[in-house]
Order: sequence, then structure tokens, then C-alpha cells
Amino acid sequence: MYSEGVQLLAEYAPDPLFDAGTPQRAPAKVTALTEGMFTGFLKDAAETGRAAFARVGAL
Repeated sequence: MYSEGVQLLAEYAPDPLFDAGTPQRAPAKVTALTEGMFTGFLKDAAETGRAAFARVGAL
């Protein structure tokens, strides 16, 4: 429901040109490009999460 509200606020009503909404449906090149863009972020986020968990000891 939240994502529908965001779509409404942005008045984003596409007639999709592509069917690439999941890694399984997207072309392999698109998936690889997108994953490559976030490699550093995902590594940093995982390290931050591990450090926070170590400090707190629980979720």
C-alpha cells in the first residue's frame, strides 16, 4: 500500500516498456550492471550491520 501511495504522489503511471522487475525477469546484462552498482554499498551495509549487532548483541 505504501508503494502505491508513492507511485500516486509521483504520478508515475507507466505503460512498461520492459519486464525487468525482478532479477529472474531482467536480462542478465541488466542484472549484472545493477548489482555491480551496489557492490560497495552492500559490503559496507553488511559490515555496519555486523558491527551494530556485535555492540547490541540482539536484533
